[in-house]
This record gives sequence, C-alpha cells and structure tokens, in this order.
Amino acid sequence: MEEDISLIIGLFSWTFIFGLIFLFSFILSKKKLKIQINPSTGRLELFIGKDLVGEVSTSIIQEIRLSQYTIKHQKSSNTYYTYSVVLEESTLGNLKSKYPKFDKIEKDYEKIGFLIEKSADQIKIRERAEDLSKSTGIPLRNREGVLRQANELDLPYHETMKGKVEMDDFPPRYRPGDLFEISLDGRGLTLTSHDKSYLLYIPIAFLLFISSMFFIASGSYELFYIDNPDIISIVFAFIFNSHIIFAVLFSIYVAFRVHFPKPLRIEKGILKYGYMKIPISKIEEVSFAGVYAKFLTDEKSYKIFLPFLCHLKNSKVCFDLIQKAILYQGMR
Repeated sequence: MEEDISLIIGLFSWTFIFGLIFLFSFILSKKKLKIQINPSTGRLELFIGKDLVGEVSTSIIQEIRLSQYTIKHQKSSNTYYTYSVVLEESTLGNLKSKYPKFDKIEKDYEKIGFLIEKSADQIKIRERAEDLSKSTGIPLRNREGVLRQANELDLPYHETMKGKVEMDDFPPRYRPGDLFEISLDGRGLTLTSHDKSYLLYIPIAFLLFISSMFFIASGSYELFYIDNPDIISIVFAFIFNSHIIFAVLFSIYVAFRVHFPKPLRIEKGILKYGYMKIPISKIEEVSFAGVYAKFLTDEKSYKIFLPFLCHLKNSKVCFDLIQKAILYQGMR
C-alpha cells in the first residue's frame, strides 16, 4: 500500500513539474503570424495564434521570404528552414498601433520578416511559401536572395534565368592545360574536370594519424593475433578496430574521387553525376553554397560536393560552368 502511494505521489510530482515547464514555455513563447485569404473579400486575415487581429490588403506585404539557420550543439547541429513575410515599413507602424499584439509576433532568424512557419523539411517549407505566393500574387525571395514573381515559381531554372546570366562564348573552347573541359556531341554536353583538390589530403592525413596513434596505443591490433580465433573473436576484433578500418576505407574513397573525378553530363534533358539524375525541366533553383552546388526541385534537394571536381579556390568557377551548362542545354 505504501509503495502504491509513493508511486502515485512520484507520478503526480513529475506531471506537475512538466506541466509547469509547459505552462511557462507557452506563456513566454512568442506567437507566429498566420495568414489566410478571405475568399469573399480577397483580403488577408492576420492571426496571432488563434486570435484574429485584422483583415488587410495584400499590398502591405512587400515579399515572402525563405531563409534558414543552423543551431549547433556540442556534438551535432540542426538546420531549420523558414518562410516569413516582409511588411511595408510605411504600414508597419500603423499596424502596430492598431494591433498592439504585433509586438509579440516572432520574427525570422534574420529579423527581417515575420515568421509564418519553420521546419527541418526544406521541401515542405518551400511548397508552403510558394502556395502563399501563388494565391496572393506576392513575390517570393529564395535563400540566395533571388526574387521571383508568383507566375515564375513553376518555371524551370533555365527559363527564369534566361537573359540574366552572361553566357559569353559558352561552351568555351578547350585548350590543353585548361582546368575544365566542356565537350558537345550528338547526345548532349559533358563537363570534365582536370583540376584536383589535393587539399583534401590534409584532413585525411590527420584522420589517419589520429586513428593510427589510437590503434597503436590501445594495443587493439593484438586482437588479430589470437591463436585459433573463432568467428566471434574475429567479429569483435573488427568492431574494436572499426575506427582505423573506417579511416583507411574513407581515405581510399576520397583519394580515388580526387584523382578520378566523375564527369557531369547533361543528355536528353537529364543532368547526370554519378548515381544522381535530375531532369533539368524540374530544376527550379541552382545555388552555390561554399563547397556545394545545390539543385532544388519540387520533390527533392540535390548536392554536388565541388572539391571532388576541383580545387577549393576554383569552386566558384566550377559552379558557374555547371550553372551555364544547365542554361545552355535547357534553352537548346
């Protein structure tokens, strides 16, 4: 009986504590702005949480904005994608004076727009933002800062960027010694890299050194010298030494990719890179993110790790050639 009472008291205590935490987090948290169109008036209804704060014209919204931010933890990091609305400065003051609750609305990470939604799902956030843009006619600015009108959102990348990128004399004529080669044949276009990112060997060498030191210092190599080992001993030895095995295999993989970069090919309207295949008619955004070339479609986001194609200092040059290759083949 006493044990039952203690259990009930313990459960009640934990429930009370978690209830207080939830209550305080709810009270202290800022509320997001919600927007929906009133079909009878064609105006926007603004909600803060579940509270309707007013009905306004779409003209007060300057743009819909996509953004992202990363929260770094001690051993991991989480990336969140958001979309928000940027209100006209001339009307923002009037809204705040008319609806004091506007001061409680959560803003986006860059403190530019009022947050509508955030998620770890990049595609979902982009779809929601595009739906709002299409239904209201408000332009959408992507994470790279490119502003697109509502009627441009479903157009492929090579259509929206037509005339906005200097193509010069693309494809360039290849000369022996050039870092990149663009070749054309009856089936399509091929970008071949003759540049190599040997800088990748520095972190790989460090990884091998650390793994080797631990391998020697721990004496775990002795597990491979057991007399008459059975299958359990062999499996245990491989698991215990997995760090050095992984380091060696990973180093071999990186070295192979550096020395033998995969060509990027566009044929029959398909961008091919290794196992990656993307219809260029579905590519809506192409962006340069440091060491990555990113391609966004309505269904999926794709990445190419540029140091496997070229030296780090030539990453932007390589990306520009990929971008122009997509535009060139898309407009043919």
